[in-house]
Amino acid sequence: MINPTTNCIKCDSNNCWLIKYCSSEWLEFAQKHIISRRYKKKEHVIYEKSLMKGIFFIHSGKVKVYKTGIGKKQQVVRLSKSGDILGHRGFNREYWPISAEVIEESCICFIESEYFLTLLKNNSELSNNLLLFFVDELYYSEEIARDLSQLSVRERVAEALLKIKKAYCPSNEEKSIGVSLSRQDIADIAGTTKEQVSKNLADFKEEKIINLNNKEIVIENLNKLIFIANHSRF
Repeated sequence: MINPTTNCIKCDSNNCWLIKYCSSEWLEFAQKHIISRRYKKKEHVIYEKSLMKGIFFIHSGKVKVYKTGIGKKQQVVRLSKSGDILGHRGFNREYWPISAEVIEESCICFIESEYFLTLLKNNSELSNNLLLFFVDELYYSEEIARDLSQLSVRERVAEALLKIKKAYCPSNEEKSIGVSLSRQDIADIAGTTKEQVSKNLADFKEEKIINLNNKEIVIENLNKLIFIANHSRF
């Protein structure tokens, strides 16, 4: 469902980029050009190689961002949540270089590129934080490349669980990873196959590191999982 009358000024989101980094004057400008829409699980917000039109802001929900490789194999490059932006990788390009798929029902706002560029030019805090966000993404991409080349499958599956938890349930007090994902989703994060994910999850369960309830994963021994993920780095 599309809502063309999004009210940025009265928005209840505390972590929206525009609310945090735009002046009240420019927030009113943004409100005139933003639309919001609800997306169901498995719906795509962005398709790789489709025409780049603008920037998305996640008001609520969870989204996976991925690239498609040989044999249509997906590699998840980021796990996004409320307060995150989507589409910035294609900013100032003709086509989007990534895809974004909803993994939990989401409400997402959209603004066309020309209007977002106007906001960047007139709100230094917004442009500065976008730059810092790109720096973080570069670091994350370097981590992915290192993990794929240096870590064993067991270590990569452990690392994938930690990445999911960090993105969606960062509190160490909570045992849940914060989202229900298929074995294939976890495989796309770890850079392996769903069969290998199933095998390693079963091993982790037998070792009492995690507990499994259908697609729900509960981490019983966080320190042990961290140790496994970091084993090759010491």
